[in-house]
Amino acid sequence: MNNYPSGTAVTVDIPFLDLNGAAVVPTALSYQVLDELENVVQLPQSLSLIAGATTVSVSVPALANTLAAPYQSQSDGNPLGQPIVTTTGLREVQLSMTCDAGVVVTKIQYLLRATDAQLILMQNSFQTYNLSLIVADGQTNLMAWSLATEQVRINAMIQAYRALTNIGYFVRWPRDPDAQNIINWFDSRNERIAPRLWAVMSTDRWYSYYPETFRVAMRTAQIVEADQILYNDPILSKRLSGVFSEKVGESSTMLRSQNALNLGISRQALACVQGFVDLKMQFSRT
Repeated sequence: MNNYPSGTAVTVDIPFLDLNGAAVVPTALSYQVLDELENVVQLPQSLSLIAGATTVSVSVPALANTLAAPYQSQSDGNPLGQPIVTTTGLREVQLSMTCDAGVVVTKIQYLLRATDAQLILMQNSFQTYNLSLIVADGQTNLMAWSLATEQVRINAMIQAYRALTNIGYFVRWPRDPDAQNIINWFDSRNERIAPRLWAVMSTDRWYSYYPETFRVAMRTAQIVEADQILYNDPILSKRLSGVFSEKVGESSTMLRSQNALNLGISRQALACVQGFVDLKMQFSRT
């Protein structure tokens, strides 16, 4: 599927074919444009038909290719978390061809991407793309990162962010040992982050409330997890699929019969946030 920057005009060539791939000889043409939610963003427009043509070029104006403006999630009428920034969209051009058999509709889709940034802090990433390049440069055991394109890296980083925010964390602030003499010192500036709280995490809180050691750990874990997603470890895939023995010719592989620990992130990424992961679950009565 082709990709285009948001807010730019796009021209697509659509062949005169029906759903079975058979050629259609139209007598009249019109088109409309839908978005990813199948809302009409451009009303039906007629097209000129050139005798003997087998395709038609449809130009979608820039206004119809503009991503939605940021919107604020609500909870009981109150703002919830950061404004949601739309970074990716889809447009579907539907071509209606009037012929002897009736009206035949064919369609073609393309993606729209934000022109400035697709990684939004505390929406789908712990860092910008440029910062991720610095973090990745400091890692020595990345398997697939250097071979991937920018867009593939971004897709993997977004997937890694979602995986990392599906588990809980307990963040302890560094403190003078003498602070332990103070009553309730353990709860002072220590923070448990349940998975559901990431949806309401503001950038101000992210930068000011937690120690830099935690932010560095999360940024590193995102890169390492993205690399594991890109690498797709074949041995781990077999273990998670339940394979414990494999033999090909004279070569054989034996895996442990116990199921691999699966927290939704790789062991390599888990090592990056060691000391912060909190798997406790609390129940209370209201």
